[in-house]
Amino acid sequence: MAELDWRSLFGNSIEGKYHLTEFIDAGSYGGVFRADEVVGDRLMRSVAIKLLQPATGDNPYRVQVAREKQLTELQYAAGLDHPHVIRCHSVGQWDSPLGPLLYIVMELAELSLETVLANGPLEPAQAADMLRQMATALEYLHDNARGLVHRDIKPANILQCHGQWKLSDLGTAVALGGTHSTQGAAFGTAEYAPPESYDGVITRGWDIWSLGVVLVESLSLELPFSGEGERGLMRSVHYDMPHMPLSVREPFATIARQCLRRDSERRITAAEILRELTQFNADGLQVTERDFADNPFEIEEDGAAMAELEQLIRAALADRLISSPERVELNEAARRLRIPLATARSLFNRIRAQLEDQPVDAPPPASNVAPPSTREPQLLNVGGGSNYPTISAAIRNATPGSTIHIAPGSYNEQLQLDREITLVGEGGPGQVRIVSRDRHTVLCKTARAVLRNLELICRVSNSEVRAAALCLPFGRCVVRDCIITSEGDVCVTAFGRSSNPQLADCSLSGGRNACLSISHHATVSLRDCTVSGSGFAGVYTGAGSKVIMQHCTVRGIRGSGLLFHEDGAGELSGSLVADCLEHGVLLGGSGSPVFSGCEIRQNHGWGIAGGRRSQAQFIDCEVHVNGAGSREHPDAPVLLENSRLD
Repeated sequence: MAELDWRSLFGNSIEGKYHLTEFIDAGSYGGVFRADEVVGDRLMRSVAIKLLQPATGDNPYRVQVAREKQLTELQYAAGLDHPHVIRCHSVGQWDSPLGPLLYIVMELAELSLETVLANGPLEPAQAADMLRQMATALEYLHDNARGLVHRDIKPANILQCHGQWKLSDLGTAVALGGTHSTQGAAFGTAEYAPPESYDGVITRGWDIWSLGVVLVESLSLELPFSGEGERGLMRSVHYDMPHMPLSVREPFATIARQCLRRDSERRITAAEILRELTQFNADGLQVTERDFADNPFEIEEDGAAMAELEQLIRAALADRLISSPERVELNEAARRLRIPLATARSLFNRIRAQLEDQPVDAPPPASNVAPPSTREPQLLNVGGGSNYPTISAAIRNATPGSTIHIAPGSYNEQLQLDREITLVGEGGPGQVRIVSRDRHTVLCKTARAVLRNLELICRVSNSEVRAAALCLPFGRCVVRDCIITSEGDVCVTAFGRSSNPQLADCSLSGGRNACLSISHHATVSLRDCTVSGSGFAGVYTGAGSKVIMQHCTVRGIRGSGLLFHEDGAGELSGSLVADCLEHGVLLGGSGSPVFSGCEIRQNHGWGIAGGRRSQAQFIDCEVHVNGAGSREHPDAPVLLENSRLD
């Protein structure tokens, strides 16, 4: 089939009812748009519309297979009704400007698991929610009455709608009914396909294997099987043990291994996955002292406890007579220090391997861990001849609530803040530079953290890399007196209902798409900050999120200074938006910011653009000397009170 210019359909209407308002994505499957469903003059809801070009070509067999795939997706999409499967509102055919197209009208998703993982792995509680909801969806699909096998479960097909994970894209689904297996073409995505897929054997276990791969990837950003090219991957899937990173802890590791059994008949079922997860609640897994030694469930290790365990192991191994963890009394030590036994055994094996690689007369390796201490907050130092040469080492061994002072210098690291911590740079502005490449410079994974007097720099190898200098998926991270720059798609990103960071006296610059991106119900506060030099938007606020800006400056943006979209809200006071190559403020969707005492001037486009559905308010503001004028739509429902527009 000839490749269609899907973007050219933007602005068209389907059946006079669905108005295509935003191009989302395109691929071999077709194109996806956001659309407004309008009846009369009233907006009913926003939906997603998937457009499919009816299969054509010179090979009758391939055309028939492709048509069956398309009709199958329409049939299954219209017939399924489950809270964790993307809901289909209607299907049909449209005589578009590009020719006849099939379409599916679906509920609109907020983001995909693939997008979430681009910003870092899931926390255990998040992974449990995703796994539980996907297992519920598979239990529904695999039910004997339906007997559907999805065959393409992967992060891109796991979508989030209103805080719930939902399975999408049934174009490769096959109905088994009451049978156990059938033969079929090897559809799906290679990295997530089971061994039997190479032989064209389709069972319910196909989806279970794929879910196991997704589980490992969600917790570690690594795949359990890999190889050079397709043949290398096939060899790994058939013969290698699944790679299980340390971040995949219990019970996830056990569940993943049961999903990744090569014999599809021995794999765990969706119902059994749900039973395995019954002990998980919103705060994590419930662990008792009775089952701790035998069930190394998820517990957050304390840095000082890990340091004490490492010293105990090194002391026991020093005479090279000890060769098994039992001789170190590892079970007792792990229980006393409340460290998962699996983690303790892994540490033992790593240290033993290090020692076995050394000459007999070599001194033991220097340890970069702090000596055993109480669990009280500590004061640690990094660089300048201190005990810790790297910031990461200090973080790993700091007790919650500790403060780390960092000597002037450049540190090439990617930091993960997994406990309450304060990082303070010594010297003047820019004296402590933390530089990452192709990864987030700082990923905050704790409820509270403080960053002061640091320069964070994210560098990328190419324009395809999605990374930020500061990634804030949840928690209250306080950032003061920092210089933050990024070559990635964003400079600072915050997302999620529990993300509530505060930035003061900071400089943010760079980001191909946005300097500051706020989404999915996050709230970000900025005071006396400058935002500059980004691409599409200086500050993007969408998906029910909110920005609070006091006495800030947004200028020199290659796109629009401030973009409010999809119920994005804001409270902005005493701030300046100037010298942007497009608009000063762009009001998209139903964004509803409130501006007080702000100035919007000397932008190349409109001072205030969009706003037909916005409830924005401008109080005591000045909007003047903008290239296209002050307001794009004077009749838009935007409140202007004591404001000057010219």
